[in-house]
Amino acid sequence: MGKCVDLTNLRNAIDNDHELEQELFQEYVESSSALISDLHAGLASPAGNEDWRKAAHALKGISLNLGASALGELAMAAQDAFEAAETEKSKMLSDISEEHARVLAFLRDV
Repeated sequence: MGKCVDLTNLRNAIDNDHELEQELFQEYVESSSALISDLHAGLASPAGNEDWRKAAHALKGISLNLGASALGELAMAAQDAFEAAETEKSKMLSDISEEHARVLAFLRDV
């Protein structure tokens, strides 16, 4: 598999500041992990549909800003399907969690 994160835009935006890059990575790890937990919480309950949509939307934004476009696209699909059946959302969450793990592994190795 190829690279799951393209840091080109981020590095250009922060003028290749390595220290700031590491701080942003840490913030991403914390925020994205919390959003994955929010998706889990919103999975089983129809009342959780709006929480699911908000968490997916936020995950989409921070992932695309980082350069993790595959994860951002999965989160966008989850956002759009916020009223889907639990089984469908469970599959989406599995795919999101798998890609999230790849992104975190990539960031640890940078």
